[in-house]
Amino acid sequence: MSAGRKAGKIGKAVLGVIFLIAALFVFAVLFRTTVLELAGKTALHFYGFKEVSLAIDAVGTDYIHIDQLSLSEQIILRNVSVQFRPHSLFSGQIDEINIGGLFLDISDPARGALARISQMAGEGDAKSTASTTLSYPKVELQKGTIVAEKAGISLFAALSGALTSDLELTAQSSLQGSIDTAAGPVLFDNMQFSVEADIAAQTARVELTDGLLRHDVEMPDWTPLSLAGAGHLADGTVEMQMGLRTSEGKALAQLHGRYETETENGEIQASLNGLSFRRDGFQPSDLSRYAHSLPPFDGTLDLTANAEIMGPMVVYEADITMDNLLMELDGGQVTAERLPLRISGRYLLDDGMQDTKIVFPKSDAVLIYSGHEYHVNDLAASLDIINLAKKVELVSLSGSVRHNSENAYFSPLSFSASGEMDYLREIAVNGSLRDGSGKFDLDIAGLYRIDEGSGNVSFHLPPTKVASVSGFSPILKPMDSLSGTVTGRVEIARENGGNLIIPSARIELSEGSWKEGDIEVSGLALDLSATQGSKNEPLQGSITGHAAKAQINEQRVIVQRLEASFEMIHNKLQPETGRLSLTNLKLVPDEGAFFKETQTITGTGRIKDTEIDFSLDAQTDLLGSYLNIAGRHSLSAAAGSAQVDIKPLSFAKDGLQLKDLAAFEVELTLNGQIVPDAIINWSAEGLKSSADVTLENLSIDASGGSVSDMNGKVHIDELFPLTISTSQEITAATAVAGMPLDNPLILFRVLTEAGVPQLYIDRLSVGLVGGSAIVDGAVIDTGAETNRIEVQLTSLDLEEVMALSDVEELVATGKVSGRIPLVFGGERLIVEDAMLSADGPGMLKMTSDAARQALDGGGKQAKLLLDILENFQYSELSIEIMKTQSGEDTVKLHAAGANPDVENNRPIVLNINLTTSLDKIFNALLEGYLLSEKALRATVDGR
Repeated sequence: MSAGRKAGKIGKAVLGVIFLIAALFVFAVLFRTTVLELAGKTALHFYGFKEVSLAIDAVGTDYIHIDQLSLSEQIILRNVSVQFRPHSLFSGQIDEINIGGLFLDISDPARGALARISQMAGEGDAKSTASTTLSYPKVELQKGTIVAEKAGISLFAALSGALTSDLELTAQSSLQGSIDTAAGPVLFDNMQFSVEADIAAQTARVELTDGLLRHDVEMPDWTPLSLAGAGHLADGTVEMQMGLRTSEGKALAQLHGRYETETENGEIQASLNGLSFRRDGFQPSDLSRYAHSLPPFDGTLDLTANAEIMGPMVVYEADITMDNLLMELDGGQVTAERLPLRISGRYLLDDGMQDTKIVFPKSDAVLIYSGHEYHVNDLAASLDIINLAKKVELVSLSGSVRHNSENAYFSPLSFSASGEMDYLREIAVNGSLRDGSGKFDLDIAGLYRIDEGSGNVSFHLPPTKVASVSGFSPILKPMDSLSGTVTGRVEIARENGGNLIIPSARIELSEGSWKEGDIEVSGLALDLSATQGSKNEPLQGSITGHAAKAQINEQRVIVQRLEASFEMIHNKLQPETGRLSLTNLKLVPDEGAFFKETQTITGTGRIKDTEIDFSLDAQTDLLGSYLNIAGRHSLSAAAGSAQVDIKPLSFAKDGLQLKDLAAFEVELTLNGQIVPDAIINWSAEGLKSSADVTLENLSIDASGGSVSDMNGKVHIDELFPLTISTSQEITAATAVAGMPLDNPLILFRVLTEAGVPQLYIDRLSVGLVGGSAIVDGAVIDTGAETNRIEVQLTSLDLEEVMALSDVEELVATGKVSGRIPLVFGGERLIVEDAMLSADGPGMLKMTSDAARQALDGGGKQAKLLLDILENFQYSELSIEIMKTQSGEDTVKLHAAGANPDVENNRPIVLNINLTTSLDKIFNALLEGYLLSEKALRATVDGR
């Protein structure tokens, strides 16, 4: 049935009531009040109204006044005044009806008086003819009330108005009401309507000048909205336009709608242009409680929406765009030039059911957090919302993020996720994070409680082989030599106040290796775990591990055990501080290690920003706690330095010896004290170290000799390889190297080139047989096949020199000086053209019975030689010494002088080849050379 036909039926029903009232007026004139009431009730009963109540208080010749007319509890009229002309009354014409009060209950129009009126309208339509010429009276309503209570709908309307005889209606109404929805009651508060209608033409115009739409629950989904608009009815079609504002008058949206009453179909279009949000002004939280958790932001919102009404179902779609977004975050902000959003869904009016799909097309944004800029590209998402957000499903979320910095925290990453929000407004998300090269795939799971503003997210890295840790993050470039299989799980939680904590973290490295400069580690296993209870508690954790092999500058060790703990504090007063505690680092010497004992290292450290201050102590079973290392390491520069203090090492012949501590091949017996300390620096370029070694009354016994009471302080510029660039001095009281040496002193340097150490003897001086021996500018090069050293001898006591040889019964006096060139080659010693010359005159004396007997047959000349040598006073003397490669010693004696007791002191020149052995002297020199060379080699390869 069309809206026009329904309006016609209502008009015929009104005409039927007028005829009824006209009949009452006839009775009123003829039979007056009492009879009239009885006749009226009877007539109304006749027309099918079973619950009639009628009270007439006055009747005149041209009027009648009805106190109350009740057709049922649904329809009650009060204070009704009817004006007529007597001659017109008999033809069914009434001039005017004035209704003082009207009560109309339309809760159930299918029963009672309302149903009967609708039935009469239908009957009147069937019986009506085109020749009906009765005119309608003028009707005026002073005050009317319409109520409805049905199926979750509650309405109360107060109205007044007038109907002309031409069926033109004007009315004003105030509407209050509520409709129950799945999200709670929605109130229509103080809706002010004005109506103009032409019933005959079946047209109407309704204007809503004021009204509020409210969500009537303890926690409303939106704040009250102001409505204003107008509607028009024509040919059974309703068209309307509506403006939506905040209760403070800020324009929100414009709506345009169309509805066909016959088909119950229609459509609504909504638009919102340029709605501005400002961080210090209007925000979404001013509209809806669902937006209370949104951080403040700037932006401009545009919206276009369409809804199609198909009986009890509404299908809708909308396009939303946010331009120039700037959203504040705790510690940062998000910006985006344009963020689009598309919404589509449906609402079932009868069931209160709703489902919506929200799609975020690909877009870009920039996140600035803690002074760092992150670019989010190709951000896209899809959500399904069921029953007004009682359930929200994140169908998909994807995009990529990169750290926009020269020192990026990580390489560009792509992410994807899905999840849902339940009726408790908890969001659960699962996803993954991947790098562009496919080196790793990180699993992510998160939970966020919207109302509390809290949640957590966990990251899980399945076993992943890593060849370069900078593949995870370029900031790990200083650790790029670390490789192995990494497994990890980290959980980050957000507390109600917005603070981020790490409730749990676990990272494991297996089959690891490390090579950085002079450090190389293999078979490395590490296990890091950490927990944090709240923002007021530090992040606490532990590190355990071991390594099968470790090598530092050719020193090979086994890291038998690593145990450490740490705690980190992060707040506004202490941006990033922490403490480290090394409880057990056990280093066991491996094959080729210079030290012999297992080293146990403990210590503590303090972290501030990217700097670590630390102190380490080392101990062994033999020495106890003997070493302290205190220094600083920069995490950002991967570099640092440390001071190494070693307690004085006291050696005794029956106590501690060097062989107990180090794998040193040379057999030495030490007595005295060594006080070492060092400084170590490290960086990506390698390890650098310097040291000072103080000798205090140190005595050394070796197979080739001994030194007693050595003293001196030696500064070493670099330990690995050994480098002493400036001349250092060591003195001693005595030394024995085949002969006694007095007050030895050495000034020396050590340089290492291409792994080959070289000892530079700037000066070596000793007291020797009444004189001195000096070496200047000599070099012992451990890489050369031979080394040449020249010894300068000064004022040697010739008598003591001859005593060192094996020349029997030869006595000499005087002083000699000269030089002895020594050539060392492996374990050989060669003496080339050594020459000693007397400083002045002296005496040679040999008295040997064995020699005289041997020369008995030699004649006068042989006897003369022996006589001369019994008291030969020389004026000049030289000794030439040679030691060949075969090992034979040759000593040639040349002397000029005379024996005053023979041939009247006649001048004589003697040239004698002496058969002697100088092994006692030369072997001592060779032992000293070999000892020095081995000591030098030990600084490089630990041998």
